[in-house]
Amino acid sequence: MGKLTKIADMIGWTLDENGNYIPNFKASVPEEEITKWGKRRMDYLEKNFPIEFKVMAVNQKQFTDAISHQHEADEREAVLKEKFKKKYGLTKEMYTENHDEYCRKERMMLLEIDNIIMEEIICHRI
Repeated sequence: MGKLTKIADMIGWTLDENGNYIPNFKASVPEEEITKWGKRRMDYLEKNFPIEFKVMAVNQKQFTDAISHQHEADEREAVLKEKFKKKYGLTKEMYTENHDEYCRKERMMLLEIDNIIMEEIICHRI
């Protein structure tokens, strides 16, 4: 097996009867909706690892990867929200008594959570 054949197999191309390598393109549709975290994962890979991302796209794996990271990020986000509500002192009383302060602290909390998830889950290499 030649080097070109190994590469073609790796990226999902096939050899036709004339000796030409042809990509196996299929319509790729995600199994479920890609939400914020899945989109961020795909953007991160496309910008930072464009070759690997294109290989994933050819092999129909970009959506699987995005959805996997999306689920992990959603779970981590729920845990962090509960933990950080206490850290930031976000209570029902604050919500009713000082809504502006509640919203300010909530935005700070969400920004911190976003940064943690991006670093821990989304920006991990393939």
